[in-house]
Amino acid sequence: MKKYLLMLLAACAVGFSSCSDDEGETKVMPLLDPNNTDITMTAMGGTKAITVKNAVELNITSINDRTGNKGTVSNEYSIKNGKLKDSKNVTEAGWFTAEVMKVDGVYKKIVFTVIPNTSTEASRDKYIHVTCGGNLYGLSVHLMQEKAAKPSDSSDKK
Repeated sequence: MKKYLLMLLAACAVGFSSCSDDEGETKVMPLLDPNNTDITMTAMGGTKAITVKNAVELNITSINDRTGNKGTVSNEYSIKNGKLKDSKNVTEAGWFTAEVMKVDGVYKKIVFTVIPNTSTEASRDKYIHVTCGGNLYGLSVHLMQEKAAKPSDSSDKK
């Protein structure tokens, strides 16, 4: 019995000593308020914000469309390709702006301002990719806007 107990202890010692964090920096999940990366706006537009509570510094790195099951990217505006001019104030999208703002002296809030959608045929959506600084994972925020309601036919109201 003693022999089996010693073998079990030796196996545990080997198991615990082989686990190491020396392989690199551990990534941390961003803490969001509200806790959702999908932002839906009505056709009327308006303003909504998302705050990353544990952000070191938010920077918008790209905006794009994503289509298909595999997430094919198109219409990309990014810092990398030079089409996105400012990582703190995005105006290139046409129907929305995204401004990174300070909270308690740290850039940790993004305010989205969306203009009204007058199209009764199509909703709008974009993906906004954000770095959070430090050892935090990045974010992909999906901004969606509903299409406008079709005008009601006045002849139906008799």
